[in-house]
Formats: sequence, structure tokens, C-alpha cells
Amino acid sequence: MLNSSHRLFPDANLLCSNLVIIQALADKNNKALQAQLQQNNKRLAEGSLELSDADSANRKSMAENSELLRQLDEVEGEKKSFLQRIRPQFFLDEIPCSFFLMFVPSHHMVFFSPSQVASPT
Repeated sequence: MLNSSHRLFPDANLLCSNLVIIQALADKNNKALQAQLQQNNKRLAEGSLELSDADSANRKSMAENSELLRQLDEVEGEKKSFLQRIRPQFFLDEIPCSFFLMFVPSHHMVFFSPSQVASPT
């Protein structure tokens, strides 16, 4: 009987040996793909950590920026308030010209005609 089945399937041994080779190649490829998948998962985890670190640094920078903008607004407000307080002290319209002439030596005096003097705006 063995001989008759062997005659019916003469390439059975060849087919079985080919299947063993194909299975070995599939196992080898599967192993390589699993190793590649592990490497890719490792890279993905590292990238995720780097992204998380960058996101944390970005949030920290945004908070610092917000604080600096708040401080700048505060300084601008203080500057505006200060200028509003001291500005009246710098209006010279009410000071007579003779007051300034007291401090200018006569050899430095320059006289202008009324048409040469620009009117203050």
C-alpha cells in the first residue's frame, strides 16, 4: 500500500520538504518583523518622551512669557502714571523768557525775529 500511495503522489516528499523550507522562511521573516516592530515601538516611545518634554518646555515658556507680558503691562502703566504726574512740571509756557536769559552769558545770546520763531504746537 505504501508503494501505491507513493506512486499516486510521487512529489509528496518534495512537496513536504518545500513546505518545511517555506515554514522556516516564514518563521525567519516573522522573527525579523517582530524585531523591527520592537525597534519601531522603542523609537515611538522615545519620540513620545521627547514630544512630552518639548510640550512641557513650551508650556513653561508660555507661562514665563505671560508673566513677562503682565510685568511689562504693569511697568507701562506705572510709566504712564508717572508721566501724567510729572508732565505739568515740564510745561514751560508759563515761565517768562527773562528767567532763561539769566543763565545765558551775553556772548552766547542769539536773537530771532518773530517770523523765525516757530510757534509751539
